[in-house]
Amino acid sequence: MFREDYLMRQIEMMTVMMARILFRKDAPRYELPEFSRDYNEADYLHLQLLSLLGQGKIQEAEAILFDALDGENMRALDIALDFYSRANEFGDEYLAGRGVTREELEKHLQKAVDLYGITL
Repeated sequence: MFREDYLMRQIEMMTVMMARILFRKDAPRYELPEFSRDYNEADYLHLQLLSLLGQGKIQEAEAILFDALDGENMRALDIALDFYSRANEFGDEYLAGRGVTREELEKHLQKAVDLYGITL
């Protein structure tokens, strides 16, 4: 229990810190344009990931996310921070029921950041 709480705080701190440093935002939330007619590919990716998270398909969403992470597109990294922040909000039992551990979330968040050459 203590380890899971620690990991939850670690993920939260990592996503918040990176959002502040890289995107000058107070929270790791990806921001959509006001009007859907202004959406781009990254915006649709974000919506797809939100939908999959809402359906509890965390692993499927993660696979799609990693296909989009290329080490250069910073919008994709912004989306990754949002994704891991939101996934981190689920309870341990909910995550376990979907075959995901908080330890994996932390590891995969670090892997996403590493693709961009960012060291924490």
